[in-house]
Amino acid sequence: MNDTRRLMLLVEDRVPVGRSLERTLTLARELAARVIAVSIINEDQAPAGPGRDQHMSELEEAAWARLYEVEEEAFSRDVKVSLLLEQGEPLGRLLDLAESYEVDTLLLDAASRLPIAELIGRIDCEVELVGSTRPRPKSDPAQNEGRDSMEEE
Repeated sequence: MNDTRRLMLLVEDRVPVGRSLERTLTLARELAARVIAVSIINEDQAPAGPGRDQHMSELEEAAWARLYEVEEEAFSRDVKVSLLLEQGEPLGRLLDLAESYEVDTLLLDAASRLPIAELIGRIDCEVELVGSTRPRPKSDPAQNEGRDSMEEE
């Protein structure tokens, strides 16, 4: 790839992208970098049975809507952006994408559901946690999914 720096922003469902996007676009402008906004749909979370295709379609539609928000804001700030919608196990896909796109910095919200300690230990680029550090609400069923054993309860 060329010498343009690449920042990857993980856009997750149920994690507001606002502050993460603000930091990402500010950094991209400072570095004249391209932003690669990625959303990953975990197929394993879709219910089995006759409604599965409809559920996956709704997840994809919602993911594209979030990615288009990123694109619109990036364009308004004259930042180059690429959008990716992927399916699979989020941590593994993110690691593969960061490597294949030769990402310099991965930005994700501090409220991400990914096992952050494991991610940092396995990824080959800088990781910057941005956005809200508020804990997820207790009623969020995804709160304990993929939690790192080092996180406080």
